[in-house]
Amino acid sequence: MSDMKNLLAPIGNVPEGKSSGKLAEQRAEYVEMAAEEKALIVETELDKADAEVATDLEQVSAEIENLASSEGASFDLQQVINVWFERAEQKFAAGEVTRRAAVELNIDSAATYGTIPDKIVQMFINSAETKATGMAKLEVAKALDQATGVAGSISKDDNVKAAEIEEKATEILANWGKNASAIDFLFKRLFNKVLNRVLDYQTRLSMIGQDLAKKSVMLDRVSASLRARRDMVKKDLLQTCINGLALEAIIDDTRAELKSLEKELSNAKGADRGPLNELVKDQQAFLQILIKRLIDLKSFAVKEIGLYSIIGTIHASVAVIRADVEFTRTNLIAALGLQLGLVVDIVSALRIAKASQDVRRAEADASASVGVAADALQAAANSALLDVQTTMRSLEATIAAASRGIKNTRDNMDKVEVMQRETEVRLGQLVADLGNA
Repeated sequence: MSDMKNLLAPIGNVPEGKSSGKLAEQRAEYVEMAAEEKALIVETELDKADAEVATDLEQVSAEIENLASSEGASFDLQQVINVWFERAEQKFAAGEVTRRAAVELNIDSAATYGTIPDKIVQMFINSAETKATGMAKLEVAKALDQATGVAGSISKDDNVKAAEIEEKATEILANWGKNASAIDFLFKRLFNKVLNRVLDYQTRLSMIGQDLAKKSVMLDRVSASLRARRDMVKKDLLQTCINGLALEAIIDDTRAELKSLEKELSNAKGADRGPLNELVKDQQAFLQILIKRLIDLKSFAVKEIGLYSIIGTIHASVAVIRADVEFTRTNLIAALGLQLGLVVDIVSALRIAKASQDVRRAEADASASVGVAADALQAAANSALLDVQTTMRSLEATIAAASRGIKNTRDNMDKVEVMQRETEVRLGQLVADLGNA
């Protein structure tokens, strides 16, 4: 996986300054570009994670098959300890191998040698933990669905569409001279309608942003759970290696004992051969059980190494998703809320532009009537009207980018859940295959 710092870093810089048409357009371009870039990063990282998980599973399967055919000789447990664990753990393992190798096993006690304690099994398959992490992701997805719904509502609402508002406001202002007081009432009603719609959407976006901030903490818990499970796997890997190495020593002693019995049997004559023959057969059966258990332990060590890597990959995928959620709840929602506020500015700017045009005409008429040339107000308010045009173009782009970004986040969360489910199924099949070996 790529460096998490890069994933969590903001994309580009949000344009700052006073709300003008040009800046609104810059913000729209930023949001659209950043949303697309963020979606691409997330999609790339999750595709890479999916491929890594598939590769790890294939390697685990291949290594287990190799172990079965070589009676475990192809896999060095001591090398695993040397590579995976610190010096203190290596020293602990050496002492434990010596202690456990001295344990007297028989054909019955060999059946339970090296098996995971029931308590550890329950920790591995903690259904309550699985349910909690799954529910956390569903809660985040629910909040994202709400954000998608609000963004969708904004995009379909003519009362906050810049083009629609411009058309209505221009039509009202064009009829100003017919009945100024009545038209002023209509214009104020348009302004209030737009203002109320904008405030409603901004409030809803704010609540969703706050909700996502709380839900993001749930994703932290999912990450913590994955980290804990990964640590648990590594700790048990050490125990598996120790048990396997001790068993190798026990197998060497058992082989030596078998050779001694076979030699004794070859030298025995008459009635003495019967009891010795039974002892040899029992020793052979005992040795076969020990070798089978050694293959099981080495296979489980391979599985745990693969599982450690797979959990790490999925943990990194959750971090990618959390970065995506954080980007959605901050950059996208903030930009969309800001652009909504500019819709109100659109209506005000049109009214200002109309008033300043009227003043300019009236002043020109008055100047002409008294025979004085006046250019004092010639440039007044033109910029406001021009800014409105660019702001209108920016609004639709921002809404579209926000809506796509939110939907991408939801789709990516679905992808991680599918990846986890498929991984669990394939790992479960590996466990079943190992049990049937």
